[in-house]
Amino acid sequence: MKSGRINKVRVEKEIKKMNLRKTQYFSKLKRLWKSIGIFEFLVGLVILLALIFVVFQTRSKEEWVEVEVKISSSSWWQAYFISPPFWLGESVGIGDQEFDSMGKEIAEVLDIKVYELRNEGGEEKTTRKDYYLTLNLKVVKDRRTKKLNFKNKPLEIGIPIEFHLENTFVLGLVTYIKDIPDTRKTEELIIEGTWMNTFPWHAEAIQVGGEMRDGSGRVVAKILDKQINLADMIVTTDDGRVLIRKNPLKRDVSIKARILVRKVGENYYFREDQKVKIGENLFIHLPEVDVNYISIMKVFDKEGNRVY
Repeated sequence: MKSGRINKVRVEKEIKKMNLRKTQYFSKLKRLWKSIGIFEFLVGLVILLALIFVVFQTRSKEEWVEVEVKISSSSWWQAYFISPPFWLGESVGIGDQEFDSMGKEIAEVLDIKVYELRNEGGEEKTTRKDYYLTLNLKVVKDRRTKKLNFKNKPLEIGIPIEFHLENTFVLGLVTYIKDIPDTRKTEELIIEGTWMNTFPWHAEAIQVGGEMRDGSGRVVAKILDKQINLADMIVTTDDGRVLIRKNPLKRDVSIKARILVRKVGENYYFREDQKVKIGENLFIHLPEVDVNYISIMKVFDKEGNRVY
């Protein structure tokens, strides 16, 4: 009983001490408040507002930005691995989205451009296509450096990037970011060239008016005219003379086509990366046939003025 009374007395003393400290603290606070004048109050308010402004200006902010991505593997410098198999790109559709762990949208596919590729290795190799995706990405922009980050990684032209779109995992390379200076200009050119030494059924399948379209239905090439001739062949006689004769089994196809190109500096590019110059070979895929090698002989602008 005696120890219980002692403990009770101790508790009461501690409570009195705590109450005394609180009283002293509030007394000091009241004296301090009374000592602060209008000037000191305004100075403190200005400092507080300045701190808020600095924090607001230096913190990063979220925003949406439009980018273009070419689907490829991570080993983009190895030519064979640049373009994916057709079934990977075709699993991506306009409107596909990616969400973060909180279920918030962070990416959406706005547009898709698709270009067939030549099958260089024969039928045993998987058919490949070039896919260019236009996406809207939710990024974080640093107010001081103006740098963009997507999924906590830098967002820059040429950098590898990955998406989880619906049920498709996509690796790609950033080729364009909106609002970053872009020197590319879209123009129309008319080219004249020859597909040499091809089979007759290839030549006959090319339709005047035939169109090549990208994945969104835009016309990127149109056949304006064609002429079919027997292909030239070299014959060596018994006495050593070299003669040019006609090959009844092969054809040379003279083709005139209008193509949509990107101008970068002084150069023109078809299908994003095929150079348009005299002697270069263009690949145009039509619904009926792939025109594999059009050797360019002349280039005109859309008004018919000679460019090369």
